[in-house]
Amino acid sequence: MRGSTSQPQRVQNERVEIEEFRLFTNMAASMRRVANVIPKQILKCSLPIRLRPSVRSAKKVGGGKMGAPVQKVELQVEEDPVKLCNFLCGGNFRLEGPDPEIKPDAEYPDWLWSLRTERTPPDLSELDQDDFYYWRRLRKSALKHNNQLMKVRKIK
Repeated sequence: MRGSTSQPQRVQNERVEIEEFRLFTNMAASMRRVANVIPKQILKCSLPIRLRPSVRSAKKVGGGKMGAPVQKVELQVEEDPVKLCNFLCGGNFRLEGPDPEIKPDAEYPDWLWSLRTERTPPDLSELDQDDFYYWRRLRKSALKHNNQLMKVRKIK
């Protein structure tokens, strides 16, 4: 219990904590000194070591500010029409093995055919008003409308 320790015991505990803190700060300072010395020792060695390439060499090697151009990987495109109609080419996520076979529509679940495939978001009239997405879209459209009105006011 903390309250039951006597006054001399508390003073002794505080002295120990202060001494531990001093040791810790001395240790941290010595570690900083060592960290500063090590790179200097590496630089003093006889081998020509460059830790950071210069700007001139970066332009020569990298080809400018953007660095070396990335070489594009040419992927093989399947051209066999029979294989394209019967298999999902590139659909195998494993490294080995054949591509998955396309099954008849009856073997897939019903919800798969009701998924939206359009890139545009649905209209607000199509969304449920109890949905969070509806209110977020409504707020966003109201903000856009208000911003357009503010632009018109600034011009006049």
